[in-house]
Amino acid sequence: MNFVFVTPDNKHKAIDLAHLVFGSEPDDPAKGISDTTHSWYWMVMDEMTQTAQGVIGLYAEDFDESEALWLGWFAVHPEARGKGLGTSLLRFAEDQALQRGKKFLRVFTDDEADVALPMYRRYGFVDMRKPDVARPYFHGGEIFLEKQISDNIPT
Repeated sequence: MNFVFVTPDNKHKAIDLAHLVFGSEPDDPAKGISDTTHSWYWMVMDEMTQTAQGVIGLYAEDFDESEALWLGWFAVHPEARGKGLGTSLLRFAEDQALQRGKKFLRVFTDDEADVALPMYRRYGFVDMRKPDVARPYFHGGEIFLEKQISDNIPT
């Protein structure tokens, strides 16, 4: 499986997939995907069609960046589901977080996320307390999850 780093030149492919999967989200996926200062995004491409089949990102939050990275815009093309791509994307993101010395991988999802929530839980994420911070992308109704990926305590 070939993971491609999302760059300004190819980000339109990741954005197209995010719009296909998420539809009319309240937040624009282009904003998160374009913020390369504190975030990193990768795609898995279909070699024949050169379309993104999966996208996943990691981003840092200032309130917990010493110990955690957050998943951002995790999406699998509907035609690529059920083939292990989602698990491969999550493993890749976990490896990236470990390489950056993090103890936790965290995510928030909508309480109506009937596909995402069971997948996160199967992958080992557990419920966590909502962070005590205000963010414009916290709209209420989110479920916050985390997975401990290392026993090392960040310094």
